[in-house]
Amino acid sequence: MKKAFLLFAFCCCALLSNAQTRNTVYLELLGKNIMGPAILYERNPNSKKNLSLHYGAGVGAINDFNDEWHPSLPLFVGGNLGKKNNKFEFGLAGAVTTKDYFETSSDECYDCLGPNDQSIIVPLTLYLGFKHYPKKGKGFFYHANAQPIVITNSFIPVIPWFGLGIGYSTQTRR
Repeated sequence: MKKAFLLFAFCCCALLSNAQTRNTVYLELLGKNIMGPAILYERNPNSKKNLSLHYGAGVGAINDFNDEWHPSLPLFVGGNLGKKNNKFEFGLAGAVTTKDYFETSSDECYDCLGPNDQSIIVPLTLYLGFKHYPKKGKGFFYHANAQPIVITNSFIPVIPWFGLGIGYSTQTRR
């Protein structure tokens, strides 16, 4: 039993020693913050695998209907698909703001269906995109993604949206 436990521990250590963690800091316009720019941190604990999980958070600003900027906290979780430095990304993103931004009605009301209705932008979105990581351990990073923005009580309930980001990425071995 002791030998089996030592063999299991050795195999786990060998697998973990080959795991590579990627940390990325980048500036994103629109995208995961939904309606404004953000500085985001992303962590990918197993970046060398074909399918790997990534998650992150950041600090951003959202422009409301009265052209006022409010701080926001974009959060996201998703996956990367691809073995090399170019990857397909997919996931779920959302933003938490200091103001009830997403419950504010606009004057135009995005072509509301009723005269007294309010349009509400849903603060969660799915995203699909492309990422380019540096070939070596650290360097320049960029990505582009597409995502739908859902608006309630609107003649057009889904608006196509996009995000672009550039930044710096490092990869370390655990």
